[in-house]
Amino acid sequence: MNLIELSHAIIYPASFVSCQHLLLGAWIDVVSQIMNFVKILRNRFSCSNDIY
Repeated sequence: MNLIELSHAIIYPASFVSCQHLLLGAWIDVVSQIMNFVKILRNRFSCSNDIY
């Protein structure tokens, strides 16, 4: 982190925080999608196990 970035972080704390919130929201979105995908896969495998 250089001086320019540091000064921007000091001058624009609100935009920095909102950026962090956007990143956090994106991560939560990705994680929830992965969890749903895993749930679907587990359901499919459990169904196929019941058949055999």
